[in-house]
Amino acid sequence: MGTILPLMLTIFGLLIIATRGPLIFAPQKVRGIYLSIMETNKSVRFLGLFILILGVYFAMGARDEPTLAADLMYVLGLMMIVLSLFGMLLFPGIIRKFGVPIWSAFSDTALRGIGVIAVLFGLFVIAYGNGLV
Repeated sequence: MGTILPLMLTIFGLLIIATRGPLIFAPQKVRGIYLSIMETNKSVRFLGLFILILGVYFAMGARDEPTLAADLMYVLGLMMIVLSLFGMLLFPGIIRKFGVPIWSAFSDTALRGIGVIAVLFGLFVIAYGNGLV
């Protein structure tokens, strides 16, 4: 792997763990935070801007790497760009319309399960990026 791909995979894994890991310990509180983000168009757009910047970083950083992981990061980056532009920045009501009912429907047990799976996946992404897997 080149020099930027391990860093990108580490950042991606840490973001997965940081955003989904708290679901294990406080599913109601984390759900409340997610729902509060979806309350206003301004907060959805702010989150969309962050995802857009991250998507550009992933797509631009991975485009010259000749590995499968780089190809996956490139595609992920492009998906993040498109979804953040159309789903969050230009039309934030779409996220609000679909996100609130989806997050509200999960039970605490399901949210904890999502948290555990996400942490394990995040650790795998970090380990893969650093050549441990």
